[in-house]
Amino acid sequence: MNEPAETAARAAVEGEVRRYYRTVSRFIDRERLGRPDRDFWRAVARKHRGGAGLDLGCGTGRVTGLLAAELAWVVGVDLSPEMLGRAHLRVERRRPRAAGRVSLAAADMRSLALRRRFDLVTAANDPLAHLGSDEDRDRTLAAVAAHLAPGGRFVLDALWFPPKRLARAREAAGLVLEHPGRGGLRVRETWHCAPDGSCRTGYEYRREGELLARAAFRSRYWTEAEVEERFARAGLAVTALWGGWDRAPWRPETARRLLVEARLPSV
Repeated sequence: MNEPAETAARAAVEGEVRRYYRTVSRFIDRERLGRPDRDFWRAVARKHRGGAGLDLGCGTGRVTGLLAAELAWVVGVDLSPEMLGRAHLRVERRRPRAAGRVSLAAADMRSLALRRRFDLVTAANDPLAHLGSDEDRDRTLAAVAAHLAPGGRFVLDALWFPPKRLARAREAAGLVLEHPGRGGLRVRETWHCAPDGSCRTGYEYRREGELLARAAFRSRYWTEAEVEERFARAGLAVTALWGGWDRAPWRPETARRLLVEARLPSV
């Protein structure tokens, strides 16, 4: 791809992500009544207690705040000003003791350059899923490697589908998921995915049958083979694959998630 076309493609991705989160920022913290990943992220941060963390695609700061409870300093970055605004309020209201240890900034993780390294880099709810091109994924993982301190680690909650769900996502009707939220909110997701890993996803938010908003985005799910190959190309050694928040070993036939831990190779 020539440079003008690449620049245009990158701008298109950024624009779509901004539009999507501008809509869903009003609802995202009310989407699920339970957060089964809290203990997972706290335990991840606890292994680097007193260190520095970088939270990619921090959104409304839910995981950023969990990390800040254990770390000395956390930087959360996101493209969406609406999400960052909510992150500021969330951290100040819900974790006032940790608020002084959190810095939030608007940034594109594909070209991140913070001029320091971190003991822990996290990507919860897979912000990398928005990156459909090989170039964007490689660029982002290279940025992750450049920001990891020796002995530090990167943990990615990767977009991945169990085989049965993936089969449904490839059918004409798509994979439809519905779940409740706070205050009577009902959320409906519809996933249409192609064999090349690309997906088109639509969200609907309703209350008492009334449609409140619709939003859509394009994404790309991960496979185990891509994780191994792409991480290695970025200079990241995969040290663990987990199939759930309980850190069960990842097996595609039984896993519910794909959680990846990686480090810089030992010298």
